[in-house]
Amino acid sequence: MKKTVLNDDRDFSGYPVIDIDIKNESPLDWLDNNRSIIINESLTAAEKILYEDINEFVPILKLTGTKISKFITDIEIDKLKNTKQKPFILLGIDKSDINSVLEKSMNWCIDNEEYEICHRVKLLQEWISSNGKGDIE
Repeated sequence: MKKTVLNDDRDFSGYPVIDIDIKNESPLDWLDNNRSIIINESLTAAEKILYEDINEFVPILKLTGTKISKFITDIEIDKLKNTKQKPFILLGIDKSDINSVLEKSMNWCIDNEEYEICHRVKLLQEWISSNGKGDIE
């Protein structure tokens, strides 16, 4: 999964991004406490990338909150200074992340007995194998 700050004129309007205000919670704590949301949204993005053959970053979550600025670089903060945007973290994946996303998702699902999500991961893995996309990187 990748993190980026949106202020570079890319248009992500075609992607449903969940906008979450984490208030005073640390982004790392929020991510740890909401792993099921991250897994589900990552799998949705992986499906979109694979089934629609997308070769670009697909955003999934936009996190805002009072502690976000501690987790982004000074360069990213400078980009936001001339806008009215609050600092945020945009999480998403691209094609090179898919194998890692599927592996980590499967491990989490097994550990947490989320077998419906395991089945979803297995279907994606099978789709990759059957469509000659086993070399996604």
